[in-house]
Amino acid sequence: MKDKYDVIVIGAGPAGISAATLADQYKARVLVLDENRTPGGQIYRSIEKNQKNNNKLFGQSYQNGLPLVKAFRKSHVEFQHSAKVWHLSNTKEVHYSVDGKAYCAKGKQI
Repeated sequence: MKDKYDVIVIGAGPAGISAATLADQYKARVLVLDENRTPGGQIYRSIEKNQKNNNKLFGQSYQNGLPLVKAFRKSHVEFQHSAKVWHLSNTKEVHYSVDGKAYCAKGKQI
């Protein structure tokens, strides 16, 4: 049996978490898949953890990502970290693996 979602987002970078959070505000059932353990992508990598460090080192543009990640964490979005997407079908099925186990999710929108 496949998990069914209104929206599946591949990638938890700034665009992905913004899109997922917005869809959640409209009560969509949302799944976000990402290889990394935390949201933020390459731009805001480890932003939650880096709040304890000297923020001047990363600059203000890096800090602008914190509200995005906080909003994402507060949402009802299902976040699957450590996910490796390996197939997207023409019937809107996303096949991915986590820790060597395969999964399939079907979305109305990808």
